[in-house]
Amino acid sequence: MKIHPRELESALVSKKGVRGFTPKFLESYLHQLANQENWEIFMDVLALTLYGVMLFPNVEDLVDYAAIDVFIASKTRSENPVPAILADVYITFHLCYDLGKRKLMCCLPVFYVWLLSRIGGKGIIAQCPVEEVMQRKLEVKRTTNWGEFLSRLTQEKIKWHPSWQQKSSIIYYCGNYPNVPLIGTKGCVNYNPIPTQTQFGYPIRGSPTAASLTTFLTYHGEGDATETLRHIRSAWKKVIRMERDSRAWRIDREIPYHQWVTERVNQVKLPFRRIPTQLRNEEQNQDIESGEVKKLKEEVARLKEKNVKIADDLLGLQHSFADLNREYEEKTEAY
Repeated sequence: MKIHPRELESALVSKKGVRGFTPKFLESYLHQLANQENWEIFMDVLALTLYGVMLFPNVEDLVDYAAIDVFIASKTRSENPVPAILADVYITFHLCYDLGKRKLMCCLPVFYVWLLSRIGGKGIIAQCPVEEVMQRKLEVKRTTNWGEFLSRLTQEKIKWHPSWQQKSSIIYYCGNYPNVPLIGTKGCVNYNPIPTQTQFGYPIRGSPTAASLTTFLTYHGEGDATETLRHIRSAWKKVIRMERDSRAWRIDREIPYHQWVTERVNQVKLPFRRIPTQLRNEEQNQDIESGEVKKLKEEVARLKEKNVKIADDLLGLQHSFADLNREYEEKTEAY
């Protein structure tokens, strides 16, 4: 940040036993850097602010040491922050479900984009989830609205594998863990890749076994946290992907996946009220569109796809022109 250590120390504040910098201090420093046109440091401080405010929020109006540590790991060691984001999201959901807490303290903007990019949006052609969400008409939903909205979802309304998502090889487990352990800013948690196969473009061939869904959750500061972190880092040195996973016990092919999901819902008791049949029928009637409207939407989607292709072709021509111009200048200088 190019700030004297004494000045940084004086800018540190404590809130709820957590130390860090206030967004106000960082924003003031950003204005100073902008006036000096020091854009390299400006981008680093801006990224740090976003890490603390959006990606890894913990205490309100505070960019704490945990967010700073993740930013430094990404900046200096090129570590991917996505596993830490995923870990914080899972831990937050666990706290909200098991402890009854209602406030989500995780990367809500990313989670919001992820959710909406997989629901609805027929006829939209996009290269990434953010672009897809930007093309949609969004509505403000309150708590009860979200509950009704999610409870009305059906399998046909969910885009399990969006067109912009590339098919990739799934990490099935690491080291001696039955699934994938993650390190977040609040603790360590695991995620189970078997139920998510459809999102990566692979068919689900059975239901996951109880052994493959073994839960792992620890909080920083509880027990021997240092030893846990050491085990997880060591496990990530031995990553096993789907095609190399020879463990037959991870999937029960005798129990259909849909049956397992139904039993799972009854077990965890998703907090959604049942929607009356009349409301469901009204929604189905609203979904019925005339053939003319469907044709118009298909035509719009086709034209959008055509525009994307034209834009790509134009960009290719611009690059070709630049290459030819460069070659001409080089030949001119040579003569």
